[in-house]
Amino acid sequence: MMKTVIIEDEENAQRLLIKHLKRYCKQVEVVATASTPLEGVKMINQHEPELIFLDVELQQGKGFEVLEALPNRTFQTIFTTAHNKYAVEAFRFQAADYLLKPIDPEELVEAVDRCAARSQKEHPREYEELIQEYRNGSISKIAVPTRYGLAYLWLKDIHYIKSDGNYCCIHLLSDKKPILVTRNLKSFDDLLKSKGFVRIHQSHIINAIHVEEYNRSDGGFVFLSGNIQLEVSKRNRALLLASLGSISETL
Repeated sequence: MMKTVIIEDEENAQRLLIKHLKRYCKQVEVVATASTPLEGVKMINQHEPELIFLDVELQQGKGFEVLEALPNRTFQTIFTTAHNKYAVEAFRFQAADYLLKPIDPEELVEAVDRCAARSQKEHPREYEELIQEYRNGSISKIAVPTRYGLAYLWLKDIHYIKSDGNYCCIHLLSDKKPILVTRNLKSFDDLLKSKGFVRIHQSHIINAIHVEEYNRSDGGFVFLSGNIQLEVSKRNRALLLASLGSISETL
């Protein structure tokens, strides 16, 4: 069963959606409903759903406010709206699907089935458990959520991480293809800063063991193995130098 929260301020639309889900989507369990962004955030934090149905236009705000308040999301989102003008913005928020009202039952079933298949593949709870183990220092490998599932990475193989809006691109050693991850750079900074990774710029985190040279000219640059050159911001220069100093002391 997929625990589901519905955020919809039109009572008739909310009731009809629940009716369709009970009739056509047996794998869905509606655990809560809300009619405002604030109530929606509260219900999501309380019930930790795997799926939410989110109306774009609510009486007390926009549905996007719910997602902005929850940057580290493990649930999937199906937007429901009477207007197609929000489609582009919805998918910027990593929407799983976008259904126009009145909702067609066949389209609803297809959207839920896609979410169910993706949920089984990604195992978001497994990701959180692995992250907790990692924070406890018990593993040297992490699982990161991608668009298609989970990628399991050895820390030593991570070269650097580059911000790409709400996503991050993890660059690996050698010729391995970079991995696009559905997490922002701050989440990786919080996770990795005690493990030898350093945020050198608003757009980059590096694995300090792969630094070959630091150049102070023109504001500062680091050269990583593989002839990778990245800018170091003035704000983060002291942090980088402290990290490199601690590394050299252990050699």
